[in-house]
Amino acid sequence: MAAEYMRRVQTLYCCGKCTPGKKGTKVLMDTLAAILGGNATEADLDTIEDLTKLLENCKCTLCQSSTVPVLDAVKNFRNDFLAYINGGRKTSGEFRYIEKYTAPCQDKCPAHIDIPAYIEAIKEYYFDHSLGAIRDSMPLPSVCGRVCPHPCETACRRKNVMNRSASWC
Repeated sequence: MAAEYMRRVQTLYCCGKCTPGKKGTKVLMDTLAAILGGNATEADLDTIEDLTKLLENCKCTLCQSSTVPVLDAVKNFRNDFLAYINGGRKTSGEFRYIEKYTAPCQDKCPAHIDIPAYIEAIKEYYFDHSLGAIRDSMPLPSVCGRVCPHPCETACRRKNVMNRSASWC
């Protein structure tokens, strides 16, 4: 499950705008795939722990937070990972992984608008796409926009990124 989770994080969600996120999630994905295939060593489990420390330097919180469940899995189910490494266990191939990965702002939004997509489209000057992100979730965007108490702003995690980069200056 950890390998499939990281594959989806790397291929579907990683923005690739910073080197630690782009490369770190790829190495983490490949390491977990090697463990599943029995082509890894016990030292690769330590590599996973090192990669989680590396990904703390990402620009966004997505890559940082994506390593938490993988690290927890390695720490709490280390014997299971070792069984895969030593060839004592194989995947059945018949499992279903359901994902729900939303930003905190999107969870707080009563209409569950894809706020990260909305903001990203505005940043890239794709105003029609930003409006489309709102219209996908809301039947009457202009009415709701006038009465919205914007609870998404209090749940926003971008302020953590901004404060962190300001301290590096």
